[in-house]
Amino acid sequence: MLEPKPFIERNTNHLYYLEHLHNESFFVRSNLDAPNFKILKSNSFDDNDISNLQTIVSHDESIFISDILYTNKGSEKPSVNVILFLAGDEEMRKEWEDQLDDYTDFFRGKYRIIRGLDEISEARSSSNTQN
Repeated sequence: MLEPKPFIERNTNHLYYLEHLHNESFFVRSNLDAPNFKILKSNSFDDNDISNLQTIVSHDESIFISDILYTNKGSEKPSVNVILFLAGDEEMRKEWEDQLDDYTDFFRGKYRIIRGLDEISEARSSSNTQN
């Protein structure tokens, strides 16, 4: 029997969670220099030097990444859609929205930003939803 082997070398105070996708990719949720976590991608088990991994979602001090969720679609990339709820006066910088757009584009998904109670009330009706 093979012994378990860490994907990324363990370091004090570094937490990471690994998701494997179809023998092709590994997605890593890491708190290294990212207290609210960031998402990294590796293309193989041998590509595990954290400094060389591709950043899929950068750290954002205002957003806590609690998990990675994807749907198994055979050999296709997963599709990920995001709904981001913000307070009516909460800041959403252009570069943050660009990162969100890049993330959902990478996973062939869509995103929607819902801001404030009025938009939440409007979103309750499926007649306003666009697919």
